[in-house]
Amino acid sequence: MSLSNYKLTDAAVAESGVVAAPDKLTGTAAQNKSVFDRLVREAVKPLYNGLIDALGGTGGAEEIGLDVEGLTADNVAAALSELLAGQGALTAEDIGIDTTFGQMDPTDVDDALHQIDEGFQLKLTFDTTPTAGSANPVTSGGVRTALDRLYVKAGQKSDTTLGAYATAEGEDTTASGTRAHAEGHNTNATADSAHAEGMGTTASVGAAHAEGYFTAARDMFAHAEGQNTVASGAASHTEGTRTTASGPNSHAEGQNTIANHRNQHVFGAYNVADASTESALSRGDYIEIVGNGTASNACSNARTLDWDGNEVLAGRLTLGAAPTNNMDAATKKYVDDAIAAAIAALGT
Repeated sequence: MSLSNYKLTDAAVAESGVVAAPDKLTGTAAQNKSVFDRLVREAVKPLYNGLIDALGGTGGAEEIGLDVEGLTADNVAAALSELLAGQGALTAEDIGIDTTFGQMDPTDVDDALHQIDEGFQLKLTFDTTPTAGSANPVTSGGVRTALDRLYVKAGQKSDTTLGAYATAEGEDTTASGTRAHAEGHNTNATADSAHAEGMGTTASVGAAHAEGYFTAARDMFAHAEGQNTVASGAASHTEGTRTTASGPNSHAEGQNTIANHRNQHVFGAYNVADASTESALSRGDYIEIVGNGTASNACSNARTLDWDGNEVLAGRLTLGAAPTNNMDAATKKYVDDAIAAAIAALGT
């Protein structure tokens, strides 16, 4: 009998409920009282008791769709006890726990749940019969495999390429360098100790770090962050939007700024890049550039500072007060007024 047959219908209520009684009760007190419990007695009780008997009887587990391969019980109570205990022939796969990714080897449901909670399952292979001259009875291949995956979390994408001690998490991430780490979406850490996070980021050399959106760190210790930034000089740093640092130890920040020589610092927006003919590995003409351009075809510099300390400003130098020391900057008007006062004093 299907469970739907145990529903209390409107027709049963209309037939046995108070609504079916006459508007004016004319029976004895006992007869009048029985009208009010007739619904429970004649309609609810048979359905409720029948449901309990059905679930507790043979085939009761199938009544609620509890049909799991490996269960030996046929009533609901026994089936649930067996299911929760993970006893008998019930396996992790029987209740939908996928152990095919190679990190788990459970014996039953309880064991599978424990392995999932731990996050990973290591397997060390031991050679109980050491070969002649062996200083360590542990099979090197088994230990190497276990150690290589010591920090790899369960649940990774099966197509993720891993280096020793590497971690990759997220979607379409690749950590192929030793101790590399990739996380997010479409990130790639392909060198020793490289780190890529965010979306579309790439850290392709040792100890490089790329984060944000489609950033790239392409030389040793380089750091690229923000959006579409590229750090291609050793130990260079880019941040902001579409900034590039190709000189070693150079730093580009802001928007569309370019630091193309060693130790150079460029910030602002759309700067005119250093035009020195020296290579990126050498010093260029400037140690610092402040860009104030508005577009890629309208680049300009607000200020440049060369290695000898010479500074060029695109605008005026405005002083907040009159100079008081010999090394203080002075305006032309201040000098003109001082000369005029000196000439006037000589005339007297």
